[in-house]
Amino acid sequence: MKKISLAKTLTLFGTTVLMIGTMAGCGKAASEQNVEEPTVAVIENEAIAKADSFAEAPVFESIKDDNNTVDLQKYEDPNGWSVTYNDADIDVTTQDNMVGFVYTSLSAGTNMVLVTYDVDMKAKEAVEKMAASWGNNTAVTESIFPGAEDVTGYWAMLQPSAEGSGYYEQAIARDYMDGYLLFDIIGHNSGDDEMDMAVSDSLAMIIDSITFNS
Repeated sequence: MKKISLAKTLTLFGTTVLMIGTMAGCGKAASEQNVEEPTVAVIENEAIAKADSFAEAPVFESIKDDNNTVDLQKYEDPNGWSVTYNDADIDVTTQDNMVGFVYTSLSAGTNMVLVTYDVDMKAKEAVEKMAASWGNNTAVTESIFPGAEDVTGYWAMLQPSAEGSGYYEQAIARDYMDGYLLFDIIGHNSGDDEMDMAVSDSLAMIIDSITFNS
């Protein structure tokens, strides 16, 4: 099981702008012209890096895949949701109200799922603000939220451009407890189909495995 603290080197995007729209989970710069390449931030102060904002510590559980061959990890969040990921190519970081699942195998740019729980607005508003920040008239659609049969989710997608870094982003959010829970999928297409498919499958596993305690 690989679990790294933000005291170690953490791949961030947009210089730290991405603590997702000033801690609100709402967005990265919009057009390809305004999208900054990923940067690397090193937090040296362990006191700052510790995820001590959690009332309880997250739980990591080793499991096997359906064929009982691949070692997987199950992350259980103190706020009542969990996901499964392949420990071989995902590192988990926690800070404040965010959890990052960062793809570490060969890929182009930053590829990750950033999960935010916040109480400053509801899910629809959070996704609408993110979509608006992309600046391309992105529509916000409604569909069932992953892992919940009867909960409305709000979705928005920034498609990868034909030129440039191949950067893309997708936001999926739902109303949750006193606020919203947002899964922000950030990726870069390399143009290598095999490499990009490996990244896509790894990140999709996280979204497809979302479960809730109640």
